[in-house]
Amino acid sequence: MDAAATPAAAAAEQPPPPPAVEASPAAAAAAPAPTAPTPSQRSVVQKSQLQGSIRDGLPSEDTLNENTLEGEPPNPADVGEYTGQLSDVSDGEDEGAQRTASRNALSTWYRRIQPLIRNKRVRVFAIINTILTILNLILFIGCMVILGFLIFEAVEVNNRSQQDKPCIFQWTEWSACPATCASGDKPPLKTRYVNRSSVIQARGSNYKPCPKGLESRKDYAPCNTHRCPIKLSSVTEWTNCFKKDVTDATSKCYQMRNLTIGDYLVEIDTTELTKECECSLAVN
Repeated sequence: MDAAATPAAAAAEQPPPPPAVEASPAAAAAAPAPTAPTPSQRSVVQKSQLQGSIRDGLPSEDTLNENTLEGEPPNPADVGEYTGQLSDVSDGEDEGAQRTASRNALSTWYRRIQPLIRNKRVRVFAIINTILTILNLILFIGCMVILGFLIFEAVEVNNRSQQDKPCIFQWTEWSACPATCASGDKPPLKTRYVNRSSVIQARGSNYKPCPKGLESRKDYAPCNTHRCPIKLSSVTEWTNCFKKDVTDATSKCYQMRNLTIGDYLVEIDTTELTKECECSLAVN
C-alpha cells in the first residue's frame, strides 16, 4: 500500500506545466521566416556529406539518391569571369609543382649514382677517363695546329707558283785537281756537278724551262796550269858552239844546254850548264 501510493504522491507533487501562450499575429510577423538554402550552401552541404560518405571508400545510398543542384545552368558568357584573379595562384602552383618535380628528379638521379661514386673501381676508371680525355684534347689541338700549318704552306706554294721565275740551280763544289802540274800540252781539269736538290723549274710564261739532262750536267775548268818542273840533266839538247872571246884566236869554245821558252820550272840537279866544244865548230 505504501509502495503503490508513492508514485501517485510523487506525481501529485510535480508542478503543473506552464499554460500555452497563443502567439499573436504581430509576433508571428516579427519572427524571421525560414529561408531556403542557396545553391552554394547546398553544394557545401552536399560536399561535406559526400566527404563523410566516402570515408569508407564507397558513397552511401543517401548520397547516391540525392538530387542534383536545382536552378538554371550558368551563363556561358560568365564562365571564366574570375579567371584573371585565379591565374596567379595557378601559376604559382605550377611553378611549385615543377620545382618539386625537379628536386625529385635530382634526388632520384643522385640516389642512382651514389653507389657508383662510392665504388673504388668506378673512381679509378673515372680518373683514367679524365686523363685520356685530356690527352685526346692535346692530340686534337696538335693535329689542328699541324693541319693549319700544312694548309698555310700549300697556299704559300700555290701563290709562289703563279709568279714568273727562271730556271734556278746550283753547282756543287769543285773537285780536287787531279795533278799538281801540267805534264803535257793540256793542263789537268777539275770538275763540278749540278746539285740535284737545288734545281727549281721555271715558272710562268716569260722564261724557258730548264734544259733536259740538267741534273747530270758537268762543268770543267783547268787547274795547276804551270808545267811540271824538269831536271836540268834531262835536257840533252845543246846549242851551237861559241867562242868565249872572239877577239882571241886562242880562246876556248863552249856550248849551253838548249832550254826552250815555256811556262815551266827547271830543277838544277847538275852544275853542268855549259860544256867545252871544239872551236872548229864555232859559229862566231
